[in-house]
Amino acid sequence: MEELAHRDKLTGLENRTALEECMKVIADEARKSGKAISFLYLDLDGFKMVNDSYGHETGDLLLKTVANRMRKCLQDITGYIRFYRLGGDEFLVIYLPDFDQSIEETSISANLILSSLNKTYHLEGKDITVGCSIGGAIWPQDDPDLFTVMRYADEALYVSKRSGKNRITFKSSI
Repeated sequence: MEELAHRDKLTGLENRTALEECMKVIADEARKSGKAISFLYLDLDGFKMVNDSYGHETGDLLLKTVANRMRKCLQDITGYIRFYRLGGDEFLVIYLPDFDQSIEETSISANLILSSLNKTYHLEGKDITVGCSIGGAIWPQDDPDLFTVMRYADEALYVSKRSGKNRITFKSSI
């Protein structure tokens, strides 16, 4: 039951409930280590068209593949990293590295995700291409309140979408 309550059934990633329960642990860990936490919100560009054109089964398969690509492209990164599916085609990556990070290091991770997700998906005999918009913020650099930093990352995501999509925007650049 616990697993069902904290995991997205489709992708196997942690869900919004798990995120809410995990935030205290994440904050405590960051304070103890004195290291920054990166929040990367992701939203697929063109996902609705996939569902409308190919059906929800193909859309579901695409979401599973996206989750697998995200995990795989960051598998060699050291530190505390968590992946969440927040709903629909929206994801969150929380990263607390083993080293002090700056926006440059976080940008490297975000670019790895972007390039991985922008490759063509071969699903059910179809070649499907979707983009990805990413918004990021870093705690405590962008604000001392963890939840405010999360909101900033979400806002940066929407700046990415309004700015032409398929890009990365950090709070510090808006």
